[in-house]
Amino acid sequence: MQTMNKEIKSQAIVFNAKTLSPVHVGSGETLQKGIDFFADGNKIGKVDPKKILNVIGEDKIQWWTSKIENGESIWEDLKKNYRVKLEDICKEVLPNNAGIIKQQLKEQFRNQLTKNPVLPGSSIKGALRTAIVSPDIIKKFKSKQDIFRAVTFMDKQRKIKFQKEDKLFGDLLKINPRQYFNPQNDIFKFIKIADAEIPKENLFAGMFQTLNMYKEYDRFEREEVFKWKIKNQLSTLIELVDAEFEIKMVIDERFYEYNRLGIKDKEDIITHTNKHTKRIAKEELEAFRGDLNDRCINEEIGETIVEQYEEIIELCKSNNAAVFRMSSGSGWDYMTGGWLKEISSNNEWGKIKKLLTRRGYEEFPYPKTRRLLHDYRLPGFVKIGI
Repeated sequence: MQTMNKEIKSQAIVFNAKTLSPVHVGSGETLQKGIDFFADGNKIGKVDPKKILNVIGEDKIQWWTSKIENGESIWEDLKKNYRVKLEDICKEVLPNNAGIIKQQLKEQFRNQLTKNPVLPGSSIKGALRTAIVSPDIIKKFKSKQDIFRAVTFMDKQRKIKFQKEDKLFGDLLKINPRQYFNPQNDIFKFIKIADAEIPKENLFAGMFQTLNMYKEYDRFEREEVFKWKIKNQLSTLIELVDAEFEIKMVIDERFYEYNRLGIKDKEDIITHTNKHTKRIAKEELEAFRGDLNDRCINEEIGETIVEQYEEIIELCKSNNAAVFRMSSGSGWDYMTGGWLKEISSNNEWGKIKKLLTRRGYEEFPYPKTRRLLHDYRLPGFVKIGI
C-alpha cells in the first residue's frame, strides 16, 4: 500500500457547472397520463386529488373513480364543465418542450422536502470516476497480447462469460477477490461530492428518442446498407434539468492513501476528465461525420450531432474547464468508458461484440442505438469550470 502524501491536505472544491444539454436522473417513478398528469397545450400538470375533489365535490367521486378504472381522463370534462386551468387542479405545472404527449412521464430525482430536482452526488461521482479511471484501465490492458482471453472465462456449462470486476481490476481498484470488499478502501473514497439541488424553474418535460441502426436495401447503391432511424415506439416523455449550478466536493486526506490515480486538486480532475471525454467524442464525431457523408442518417439529425460533438471537443481543450456526461441515456461508451473497444484489435473486438449483442446483430456497429432529445441533441453533457 502506498504511503499517504503528506503534502495533500483536506480541501473543499467548488466547481461552477452548466448543463450543455439537458440531464435526466430518474427517481424511478413513472406517472400515467389521465391519472397522474394532464396535458394541455405546451403544459403538463401533475394531478392534486384534493384540488380536484374541491372542484367536483364528493358526490362526483364515483364518476371520477369509474373514469380511472376505464382508463379515461377527466381533464376535458373538467375544462368544459368547470372551466378550470391546470394550475387550479394540479400540484405542479411544467412546460412541455417536447411538443408531443406520451402515455407516461418519467420523473426526475427530487429532494423530498423541497421538491426541487436534484443531481445526486453519487451520479456525478460515478461519471467522474469512469472518466478518471478509464485511462488507467486502458493502460493496464493495452500491453496484453490476448485481450479476449484476459477479459473472459468459461463457466461450468462451458459458456464464455465476462470476468467480474474484482478479477479484471482488482489490483487497480484495490479489490481482493478473496476478501469481502471494504468500501472504506475504495480508490475514490478520498473524493466526496454533495448532491446538487436545482431550482424548480429549471425543470421541464422533454422527450428521449431512440436513434437505432437498421440494415436495409438501398436501391441507389443496389446493396444492403446500415442506416440510422428514429424508432418512434421507444420515445419516452421525461423530466429534464437544464441549469447552471455548483458542484461541491471535498478531497479527504484521511483516505488519500488509497488514491492510485494521481488526483490531488481540481486541475487534475479537469485534465483527466477532458482526456476521457475528448477520446470518446472524437470517435463518435468521426463515425457520425462518415454516416452523414454516406447519407446513412437524416441530415438534420446528423448535423445536430456533429455540431454538438465539435463544440464538446473544443471545450475539452481548456485547462480551466472540463466536460463529462451524466444522465439516463448516456450510452455504453460513456457508462463504461469504452475501454474494451479502445484496446481491442478488430478481430478481438469482433469476438467480444458477440458476447455483448443479441444473436443476429454481430455485424452491426456496437452500440447500435443512441438516445436523443426531442431536438436531436445528445443528453447529459455537463461543463464544470474553476
